[in-house]
Amino acid sequence: MKAILRVKPGEVALVERPTPEPGPGEVRLRVSACGVCGSDVARFREDDPRWNEVVLGHELCGTVDKLGEGVTALGVNQQVALLPLGPDFSCPECQQGRYSLCQSYTFYGSRKDGGLAEYMVALAHNCLPVPADLDPEAGAMLEPLSVAAEACLLAEGVAGKSVLVMGAGAIGLLAVIMALARGARQVIAADVLPDKLALARELGAETILSTEAPAAEQARELTGGGPEVCLECSGHPAAVAEGLAALAPGGHLVLVGTGRGELCLSGEQRERVCRRMLTIRGQWMSYAAPCPGLPWTLPLAYLQQGRIDPRRLITGRHTLEQAPAAIAAMLEPGADDEKVMIRPNMA
Repeated sequence: MKAILRVKPGEVALVERPTPEPGPGEVRLRVSACGVCGSDVARFREDDPRWNEVVLGHELCGTVDKLGEGVTALGVNQQVALLPLGPDFSCPECQQGRYSLCQSYTFYGSRKDGGLAEYMVALAHNCLPVPADLDPEAGAMLEPLSVAAEACLLAEGVAGKSVLVMGAGAIGLLAVIMALARGARQVIAADVLPDKLALARELGAETILSTEAPAAEQARELTGGGPEVCLECSGHPAAVAEGLAALAPGGHLVLVGTGRGELCLSGEQRERVCRRMLTIRGQWMSYAAPCPGLPWTLPLAYLQQGRIDPRRLITGRHTLEQAPAAIAAMLEPGADDEKVMIRPNMA
């Protein structure tokens, strides 16, 4: 089969690999669509030799091509989306149903071969059945949608609330989509790049260009006192600070974006957190018992009902043969794709 494999940092190639066979409890998937995540882009760049050995890609939808021994819950030709996390189900966190905090998890597309290939194998319980008529690109976006849905849930719900989304990248835009679908009264997207805010406006958000004035100041003015929820999706320390400064008393800040920049609270910020009784929540993936849980079933229901369309974020569609050039373009300085979709079995 054909697969995309990193050759060295910053360089990928189309290679031939043996078509995998499903083991007991596994199925083989014929990959229909696989999104390229920001974490994939980082791994294509990183100076870490392990990324030369594994097929990346964890945002995917495909059809069951072959059943392994003992699999009865799925059928051949059934369309599924992948739940890439593989908890061990035995550690103390898993015993409490907190699978995102598993102490020895595996993960398809980083620790095991993923979906940037014609075929992949996965455990049957990592495959979420989706309707046969669901566009596979929408199915592939269930994984990042689950992250956005979990962010809304961690904020103790967004229905009827004003929500500030810091960062209008792919996850930030999906957070806009999910907050609106969950009944937020007002959704505001903030970013430093005006081009990124254009789609946020099309999706229904008010927008803040953070270079014009501090985002916190603009958010307080737009909301008449401050948003009740801030979903920080950029990972930048400055955006975290602005989110904290913007929040209304009793507000919730959810740290969704990942970043390596140091976060330090000044004395003034600490006092603000305490006096306003703000809640700061960290987010790591979107898996809990009963699995797959609301972060997955809510966006799937909204997709089926036609209430959301995450495909509006897709900025490029490519075959496997086209993928090396497409990924190389994503690695260029200043590249600004929201979501690139690879279609391994597209003619």
